[in-house]
Amino acid sequence: MVLMIHSRWLPIGWVGVQMFFVLSGFLITGILVAQKQARFSNYIGQFYWKRCLRIWPLYFLFCALSATAYYLIRIPETFNTAWPALISYTYNFARISPHFNDSDYFGHFWTLCIEEQFYLVWPFVVYFLSDKNLRRLAILLIITGPAIRFLTGFVFAFALNSPQEIQRAVHNMTTSHIDAFACGALLTLIPPDWRTCLAPRSRMILFGIGTITILCGLINSCYLAARGLPPHWQALGYDNMCFLHQYVWGYSLLNLTSASMILCLLENRFLPSVFQNPAVVYLGTISYGVYVWHLPLLHILFTTWRADYHSILGFLRFLTLVALTILTASVSYHGFERYFLRMKQLKFTSVLSALSKAIGLAK
Repeated sequence: MVLMIHSRWLPIGWVGVQMFFVLSGFLITGILVAQKQARFSNYIGQFYWKRCLRIWPLYFLFCALSATAYYLIRIPETFNTAWPALISYTYNFARISPHFNDSDYFGHFWTLCIEEQFYLVWPFVVYFLSDKNLRRLAILLIITGPAIRFLTGFVFAFALNSPQEIQRAVHNMTTSHIDAFACGALLTLIPPDWRTCLAPRSRMILFGIGTITILCGLINSCYLAARGLPPHWQALGYDNMCFLHQYVWGYSLLNLTSASMILCLLENRFLPSVFQNPAVVYLGTISYGVYVWHLPLLHILFTTWRADYHSILGFLRFLTLVALTILTASVSYHGFERYFLRMKQLKFTSVLSALSKAIGLAK
């Protein structure tokens, strides 16, 4: 979905980001809850060890390649000002400024920065709260999410001039997506008896929440059309989230829809033949590489191959981009990422012990 919106083929494709945050909350909370019986040092060390092995090697390889390209040919153009935010995983905060020059090569990394910032807090919350209290906290965060975004927008209104700038600032704040992570976490924390009750109703829940989400988006489009503003019909009203305080309530509806979709997937009640297809499963395996490489490939391809986005040539160019991205992600996974992923089998304490011995021998 994100690849398609960056190619201007799916205006609502940015919703894939919200789905990603919800899915991440589900997966990460499940991992943490399963490990919380261990000693805290082992629990926290093993979690960060595995997350670093999954994310850091490819990410910092990309940063190193960007630095090399900038040194040789001054591309990416904004790397000299953006690199501190990139290596510190604070690029989402840098993008808040209306004067910030975003990049066609690494502008998508703001979402990864939010993910990394989520990792800094959530493991501690999961470990020190009981499952019952963690479930209560997740529900509280889902309820208060809109209020957090409203207050965030209210504060930014003192420094920013337009509704678009305020919405962009809210969109890039980690706290604005805490209810997305909480929606996913709640799926992991549902008691077995609740899950048994919800399972046969999962498709009805998805249909109900999805219908409300679409209707609210269309009502927002009608409001925009009445005001003489672009109604964003193709995005079902979820394109420009700055009017009618849509950034306050719109994210909540999208998060709940995403969570209900995941619930359906867990119960094999939403297109199981599609999501269990080996080709789709393989795309999931290389999806991190698809995320990392797609934007620079898109910029290079679209710069060298000029065509109207929605022409036949434009569609062929998009298909070429998809093929190139999958090929690059496959090479990246099998030729680079997989070597680090194999190291996940090592225990963090064993790695520390080996490092301390190596340091001792060096001295």
